[in-house]
Amino acid sequence: PILRFIHPRWTSVMAQLRRADADVYYTSCASTGVAQIVRAARAIGAGSVFRIASDSDCDPSRLLIRLWRDRKIYEHGLARVDRILAQSEYQSNLMRQNYKRDSRVAGMLVEPADAPASFSGRHWDALWVSNIRQVKRPDTFLQVAGELPDLSFHMVGGPLPGAESMYDEVGAAARALPNLEFAGLVPYRSVSRAKAQARVFVNTSDVEGFPNSFLQAWINGVPVVSILLAAVVGVV
Repeated sequence: PILRFIHPRWTSVMAQLRRADADVYYTSCASTGVAQIVRAARAIGAGSVFRIASDSDCDPSRLLIRLWRDRKIYEHGLARVDRILAQSEYQSNLMRQNYKRDSRVAGMLVEPADAPASFSGRHWDALWVSNIRQVKRPDTFLQVAGELPDLSFHMVGGPLPGAESMYDEVGAAARALPNLEFAGLVPYRSVSRAKAQARVFVNTSDVEGFPNSFLQAWINGVPVVSILLAAVVGVV
């Protein structure tokens, strides 16, 4: 496993990054990718930017990185990346407190949408899009679909390393529901088109920062139903 981590996994990613020959290398979400873009950028004299994607990216006790090795590689990259962008002042304060790095609160990045379809002409009543892992709670969406058989549901999401068995289980459970389509992993550029065909976007995650998925939904004229927002409103 150690040798495979170095080659071909690490070496192939580094080779592709160097081949890109970019002026700036950008990554989002806590992962070993932060260290990889830093090393690739420094090798050619380019810049590197890490975008905080979730509050958990700023808190060692809540990092969504399973292996100790990968946590240390993330911390190595975080200490050396040129710039860090935060979604909120709260994240910026957490990053400074826990990792001694300054960050800048910056606007969200989302691609513009095509003209949205009419609300009545959309394919699905409810859409769920995320990586399929426990923290995203796909089981909650499956439960809702099972309890509302007269509505149509659509589910998009790919597996993550270490969560492949959960991906298989969720896919099997989804395909057993006649009112739910399970698309699995789809290209990023197809996600916005999928949202344009939904009447409601559903977020069931236990932890988020400010999800890009919300912006993708809103820019396509799709309202959001979220456990997180309900919790926030309840606190306020």
